Amino acid sequence: AAGRLRGRPDAPPLVARRAGLLDLPYADGMFDAVWCANTTQYLDDAELAGALAELRRVTRPGGLVAVKDVDGSLSTVRPADPFLITDFLRASAASPGYARQLLRGRDLYRWLRAAGLTAVRQRTILMEHHAPLTPAALRFYANACARFARQARDEGIAGNWAPFLDPDDPAGPLRDPDGYVSEGNVIAVGTVPFAPMDGDETP
Repeated sequence: AAGRLRGRPDAPPLVARRAGLLDLPYADGMFDAVWCANTTQYLDDAELAGALAELRRVTRPGGLVAVKDVDGSLSTVRPADPFLITDFLRASAASPGYARQLLRGRDLYRWLRAAGLTAVRQRTILMEHHAPLTPAALRFYANACARFARQARDEGIAGNWAPFLDPDDPAGPLRDPDGYVSEGNVIAVGTVPFAPMDGDETP
């Protein structure tokens, strides 16, 4: 992040800091808004609740907390069984872990409400990549599919994952003229409520 800022002379003055999401090094109510992207998928349920509490803590009353993450139930790849990824995630999600967390995206609005945020709204966006995929997209999705393929093989999860095992295979599905991959991205936004005034009996 710091390197990208240095490469943008027109960027406003910003400071990049590295910190843990469960213990942010900022004062209460320091920000007008906070943005958390592509991170909650790596947190278990207890960690997600703690992270949202931290995001709320550092945001001023009336400010916004916005969380964006993947919805694995909308992931698919071609040419392949259209349910290859979703069937894999469903099978793997029988146990706590990353697969289950990838399927939690569409419930983000519930988590924001449970964190005490108000006026919560949510939108899901489908991202699609058609052949020929850009080098960055090809590298990312080929490696992601290879990880799923290895896990499916190791755990005995059904599905024809063999064509995806080698992310550098020139004959791999994502390099096919009909190659295609999609994923859902969920954006949930909530408002930090104002503390009730002394003597306020409003429920």
